Amino acid sequence: MINIQIAGAGAGKTYGLARDVSEYCKENSSSKVIYAVTFTNAAKEKIESEIISQIGHLPECLAIETVHSFLLNEVIYPYSSYITNDVFQQMSTAQLPSNVRFRNHSVGRLKRLNIIHASNVYSVARKILDRNHSNNNSRAKKLKVERVISFIKSRIDRIYLDEAQDLDLDALRAFSCLGVNGLHAYMIGDPKQSIKYPKALTSFIDNLMATESDKVNLLPINNITRRVPTEILNVSNSFCYPEQEQTSISDLVGELLYIESTHEQFDQFIRDHIDSDSIVCIDKKAGNYSTNGKIRGSFDPKISEMIATSSHGLDPELIVKVAHSEFCENVRLFNFRHAYRDLCQKYSIAPSPQEYRITESYAQTIAMEDTTYKVSSIDAVKGLDAETCIVVLSPTFFKYFMQQGLSNSERFNKVWKQVYVAITRAKRQLIFVIDPVILPDLDLSLIKTSIESKGFASIEL
Repeated sequence: MINIQIAGAGAGKTYGLARDVSEYCKENSSSKVIYAVTFTNAAKEKIESEIISQIGHLPECLAIETVHSFLLNEVIYPYSSYITNDVFQQMSTAQLPSNVRFRNHSVGRLKRLNIIHASNVYSVARKILDRNHSNNNSRAKKLKVERVISFIKSRIDRIYLDEAQDLDLDALRAFSCLGVNGLHAYMIGDPKQSIKYPKALTSFIDNLMATESDKVNLLPINNITRRVPTEILNVSNSFCYPEQEQTSISDLVGELLYIESTHEQFDQFIRDHIDSDSIVCIDKKAGNYSTNGKIRGSFDPKISEMIATSSHGLDPELIVKVAHSEFCENVRLFNFRHAYRDLCQKYSIAPSPQEYRITESYAQTIAMEDTTYKVSSIDAVKGLDAETCIVVLSPTFFKYFMQQGLSNSERFNKVWKQVYVAITRAKRQLIFVIDPVILPDLDLSLIKTSIESKGFASIEL
């Protein structure tokens, strides 16, 4: 059975999931594992903290993991060789080339090393769990899939899936294959916040209700928000799906404000908020605002293996992480050649010319121009909240916020949902930044008049 709960921003999704998990763990006497699965390590830690705050400890029967970790350890590593004839022993997050041919070559190279790239985890998991996948086109293969699901059910009691809107259709289908085949699955998410895969969760639910409705319990939508004040909801509700407009039970009075970057105290204002617990975000890097405060990715597996081998008894995983951090910093401060030479000398490694080229390509993704302000991307603040949220307006964000000249196909797309996410992070103050450097072709007076019509007022410093 699959239970699906849709809940909007600030509805207490994590609290509710932790409560349900805690209550079930108290009553459960089975030796099977109960999984709470979420999208990021930060969200994983949030669930752990919430459960501990509710019952004082983490139950022994409970495992809290990221989606990738769950699918790798419970599905792909043990069963990929049985279903797909591919043996995977580890995962890589190495940067892949943008060119499709080179990208496929890189993925194939990793595969020959028994390494699965993170971008393929969802699709491989679905091949293993979905008996109707085109890869499982014979009765023998379908029976193999059924055996795998039976094995998984013998070990796992139930799965609680948090932030379901962050998954693509392959991942959602993989989890649903477990649910419709007898493993209890609870999915909670908010289609209004599905930025990376804007239509995935909605399409998934519609298809599931059309094909497996007898095995699905679609719970009443939770449209109550405990966090976002009414004054901000008056703006954000225009970005909700029909019948998903929210009602606030927050005791705080919300403020809608704006500030111009030409204000004589703006620099101190923005730096103070960046350095505090406020959320400061922009849809993408622009002007003096960078969203690259943290390097994502990793070395190519061959480089990592060389560094780990030279760890001299120290924790290999930790040594690789340290080396990666040092390399990234040197690329930023100096250049690739300096960083590469330092890496090879410090860890006594001698990569091949191919590894040199791969690492050089990766370094290009690390290098970035100096910018004045390091802020967050809107994608990165999803799931977070703060007393104050500051959003730097871009032409695209402003267009969508005002819903000016949008076609039907642009409604509820990625940018539309970015706007919803950005304006529902604040528990008290939502502040827009008007920067003429980022808005060179727009009439600033018109921008101020437009957002004032939505209830925004100039900030007083």
